[in-house]
Amino acid sequence: MTGRSYAALNRYMWSHPRFAGILAKTEMAITAFSAACYFMLLIYMGMTHIGIVPKLIIIPAFAFCVVSLVRQKLGIKRPYERYEVTPLINKDTKGASFPSRHVFSIFMIAETCLYAQADPMAFALYILGLVLMACRVLLGVHFISDVVCGGVVALFFGLLYYF
Repeated sequence: MTGRSYAALNRYMWSHPRFAGILAKTEMAITAFSAACYFMLLIYMGMTHIGIVPKLIIIPAFAFCVVSLVRQKLGIKRPYERYEVTPLINKDTKGASFPSRHVFSIFMIAETCLYAQADPMAFALYILGLVLMACRVLLGVHFISDVVCGGVVALFFGLLYYF
C-alpha cells in the first residue's frame, strides 16, 4: 500500500470509532488469548510430557529474541512515523516495526501447539493470527509486510526447530 492508501484507510477508521474500538479490543483479546493458550499448553505438557517442556520454552524464547534483535537493528519505521496517520491505539514506539512481534508470537505459539500435538488449538491460533494481522494493519501500527513477515518467520522457526 502507498502512503495515500494508508492515509485513506486511517481516515476511514477514525471516521468509524465503533469499528475501531472493536478492532482494538479484538487485538487485545487475541493477544491475551494466545498467551493464555501457551501457558495452558506448558502446564498440560508439564503434567503429561515433562521431557519436552524445555524445548517448548527455549525455542520460542530464542526465536523471539532473534526477532527482537532484528527489529532493533533494522529500525524500520511504523506507518504513523512514515505517513501522516494516527494509530487507533495508544502507540508511540519509534521504529522496530518489521517484523511484527505480535503476529510472530501467535504463529510461534501455534507452531508450538502443533509440535505438542494440540492440533485444534494450533488451528484456532493460526486463524486468530490471520485476524490479528488484519487488526494490526487496520489499527495503523504495522505495514502489511511487517505482519506477513512476522508470521513467515514464526513458521520458519517452527519448521526448523520443531519438525
